[in-house]
Amino acid sequence: MRAAEASLGDKRGHEFDSTITDLKILAQLARFHARRAVAAVHYNLFKRSQNAVELPEAVREESAAVGAWRQLVTAAGDRYNFDLAMGARNFSLCGHWRDDLAKLEGALKELEAQRGLLPDSTPQEKAWQPATGGDREPPRVEHERVRTARAGQPLRVGARVTDSSGVQSVRLRYRHVTQFEDYATLDLQPSDPPEVFTATVPGDFLITEWDFMYFIEVTDKAGNGVNWPDFTKEMPYVIVKVERK
Repeated sequence: MRAAEASLGDKRGHEFDSTITDLKILAQLARFHARRAVAAVHYNLFKRSQNAVELPEAVREESAAVGAWRQLVTAAGDRYNFDLAMGARNFSLCGHWRDDLAKLEGALKELEAQRGLLPDSTPQEKAWQPATGGDREPPRVEHERVRTARAGQPLRVGARVTDSSGVQSVRLRYRHVTQFEDYATLDLQPSDPPEVFTATVPGDFLITEWDFMYFIEVTDKAGNGVNWPDFTKEMPYVIVKVERK
């Protein structure tokens, strides 16, 4: 973005400015979620283990996440309407990014206050850190996509999954083609040969009102994960046409 801005000089226009604004917002959203995800890991480890060293780490990462959100609000400025319809109003999904900043800062203060209540004598262990060595490769998934299904008939889904560290889980995530539903989950079980995993969607889930969609979620025993289809190459789900006759 800086290179683009420098190359234009004083020739920039409204379209360029709006594009740069959007890119800055996206960059800060990425930073926010990247830091907040790590903060959530530290905080939940603290809650489960009561290892006091995890809470300051959670505060540090959450503080960085809130800082990214502040920069997002600055980047957005007044270029957008302050009452954007990002979703249903009755679910508080309308407004502006600046509306959430006060909530985030308030939650951060609560987290900092919680850290302040920790006794100085609390035994501390080493804080969790993301793994940097060992197996970093996700499992390999081979699957022949399902294209059609019959309403009321069970649907068998299978995939060949291999990984040098061993396969931890293979899950089918599926729903009807309507955004009013969350995904349901089925665990695919090893069959014969053992690297082939299968599951069967109940026939009563396949209805004439809606087509069917799914993707496969896989993790290995080293903690690596992958979804099939690969969203970097194609749509991250499969649409199955449900035959009505």
